[in-house]
Amino acid sequence: MIWDPVFGWDYDRIRMILYLLSFTFLFSGFIASTEGYGFFYPVLTLASYIQTHDTIFLGGTIIFSMAAFAWWRKINGWV
Repeated sequence: MIWDPVFGWDYDRIRMILYLLSFTFLFSGFIASTEGYGFFYPVLTLASYIQTHDTIFLGGTIIFSMAAFAWWRKINGWV
């Protein structure tokens, strides 16, 4: 949870999520490089997958955003 109802944004949790994503990006790039692919191969593979399934990805993103907003409203008592 990156939003605390009492104290607001949890910057330590946001920082941890960013560090985790950075580590995942760097580690997967390093592994891809040692396997003979380019450093950006995992990112390019993910981008091509999203590009191939763009309608499903867009719909899933919209539904996830709506669900996250509804959850946030419920947590703050705005429902």
